[in-house]
Amino acid sequence: MAQTLHSSYKSKPTTVVTELSPMQKPLFAGGVIAAVILLLAIVLTTNWTQGVLFIIGLALGMTLLYARFGFTSAFRRLVSVGNVQGLQAHMLMLAIASTLFAIILSTDFSFTGVTPKGYVSPVGVSVIVGSFMFGIGMQLGNGCASGTLYSLGGGSSSMILTLLSFIVGSMFGAYHLPYWQKQPSLPPISLAESTGLGYFGAWIVQLIAFAAIYWITIQIAKKKNPPMMKQLPTTKGWKKIIRGSWPLFTALGLYSPQRLCWLY
Repeated sequence: MAQTLHSSYKSKPTTVVTELSPMQKPLFAGGVIAAVILLLAIVLTTNWTQGVLFIIGLALGMTLLYARFGFTSAFRRLVSVGNVQGLQAHMLMLAIASTLFAIILSTDFSFTGVTPKGYVSPVGVSVIVGSFMFGIGMQLGNGCASGTLYSLGGGSSSMILTLLSFIVGSMFGAYHLPYWQKQPSLPPISLAESTGLGYFGAWIVQLIAFAAIYWITIQIAKKKNPPMMKQLPTTKGWKKIIRGSWPLFTALGLYSPQRLCWLY
């Protein structure tokens, strides 16, 4: 799979083979044991469907961690230095995910017997206020929700304060949710169901939008000639599964199918 992102400036792989720091084997073993115990507890108290979702959650965390594949960081790099690699990766990831979502939602395909359903929520005052609060908080905390979780899980103990604040904020948000749901908002709109386009038509519109944004990022790169993302250390062969970093394109390719668990 390609390891570079297209742009006018000189591109290079997002990873580089180099000597890695020694693995913290006790912590790694402890994490594996804890994950197995949690999996057994989930399966015994619920069912294997929830157990599989737990495994997918672990896979999502690994994907984000090993490729340093963040969300807010992509926009931060774009605004601060004009680097578009993260945003380009987002567009490709969304294109893959939208294709899979369209197929599953249009055919009602399911492994679990539960009919997949897309969550369509209205845009209103709550989204506007929440987005600004989220942006400010995550800028100060140096990470979005997923970034905080995978950074802390990857050993960045400095993110514990951000995580605790995130938990407290979520509790207040849940408490005030009924108030925000009553605020003015637009009616929920599904591009596939509310417009008459259907899932195929909506998929085409989305791909055009993603392609347009990708093209715009190329123009930004041509104009600003921004610095490339720092290459992440990695290794060779099968060891790359648990050691070192993954190429950015590999991460987005793995992350897109894993997002399908949200349908269930």
